[in-house]
Amino acid sequence: YEVAGALRDEIAAARRNSWLLVAGITLATGILLVGIVGAGSRTIQRQQLQLRAQIAEQQRLARANRELRLKVQRASAGAAETNERYLGRIGADLHDGPVQLLSLAALRLDAIETETDAAKRSAEIADLRQALQAAMRDIRGISRGLALPELGGKSLREVIRRAVDVHISLTRTEVALDLPATAPQLPHSQLIAVYRFVQEGLSNATRHAGGKGMRVEAEVLEDGRIRVSVCDAGPGLPETLDDSAGLGLRGLTERIESLGGDFSVENLAGGGVRIALTLDPDQESEDARR
Repeated sequence: YEVAGALRDEIAAARRNSWLLVAGITLATGILLVGIVGAGSRTIQRQQLQLRAQIAEQQRLARANRELRLKVQRASAGAAETNERYLGRIGADLHDGPVQLLSLAALRLDAIETETDAAKRSAEIADLRQALQAAMRDIRGISRGLALPELGGKSLREVIRRAVDVHISLTRTEVALDLPATAPQLPHSQLIAVYRFVQEGLSNATRHAGGKGMRVEAEVLEDGRIRVSVCDAGPGLPETLDDSAGLGLRGLTERIESLGGDFSVENLAGGGVRIALTLDPDQESEDARR
């Protein structure tokens, strides 16, 4: 009996130890599983946050691309109308200038053919020569305004100075310059936009402000974009623009917006007008990649 009692005690002790071992292993396994599930849950939550942030960024980029595409579409839609208006203005300039002078020359030529008095004939020939010379000057002036100099590889400073020099040579006016020492190299299409912007801005300032206080400024913004502005000290922008000024500003707006840039015009507090363009030198390469 004593042996049987001892055996029962050993069996009971072994059973307790087995249950304790199983309980310990189960507890350890449960704790381990809880840790694994917790770590996995935290990882999933972190990935979800990252995914939401990426989705939000993609949505923001999609909205920005959509807005840029709509801006380009609007600019492209107005390009045909603007070109037609430019052609109409060129036609009007030719009709009101050289054509009138050539018509006068033709009348003088008729008078010369029938004139018998030598002195009057010489006077008619002189008038004819003056009319033809004036017509040629007008045609050269119109052609110079249409022709674009070679701008490939030029710096921002060189392009602005060239536009200003051409304006000064045509109008004999004074233009102040404030240009940065260095600036990012602009793509060719943006250099053309800058040249036409300065050309049109100075032309409007001469026409509407008498060339008073004309100034061309350029700066590199903190985000790397380029801002160019043309200012004058005239009476300011009228409430309604004439066809030539309105057409020029519309053409500039469409050209600049088609390149992803911004265009603004404002009356200055002390009098005068400022027009400004802002361009991103990297915009063209980004659009090409997209």
